[in-house]
Amino acid sequence: MSYKGIFGNEGEKYFAAAGAGTQGDPYIPELTSSLTPDEKIDSVTNFNVSVGTSSTAVRVSSTDRVMVALVNDSDAVIYIALGEAATINNGIRLNANGGSIVIVNPTWTGTINAIATSVSSKLVGVDGTKASS
Repeated sequence: MSYKGIFGNEGEKYFAAAGAGTQGDPYIPELTSSLTPDEKIDSVTNFNVSVGTSSTAVRVSSTDRVMVALVNDSDAVIYIALGEAATINNGIRLNANGGSIVIVNPTWTGTINAIATSVSSKLVGVDGTKASS
């Protein structure tokens, strides 16, 4: 298995794994690169999503996505799930008041979902895309 890193805002590195999804045996899907070295981001979409205590769609699938940045703009912890429903204490944890992650080259082109430990939480971000082929 080849390991490809995903870096968080504080230098954490997560690896693709075939784990069970528990804290001791994490599962993070292996990502494929969608941006060649000379390719540029053609457009960006700034977004904000209200996230509550049930899984909420943050971004829909897009084969044109080349980067996504997610920032927790609330005082509750938010968990991010790639390609499946988000659940508390699973996936990518964004700490309260600014916890963030940028996923770029390779990026995730599937659905992105979130769940928070408190109602009325806010997730903000930027979705960068390339021109459709």
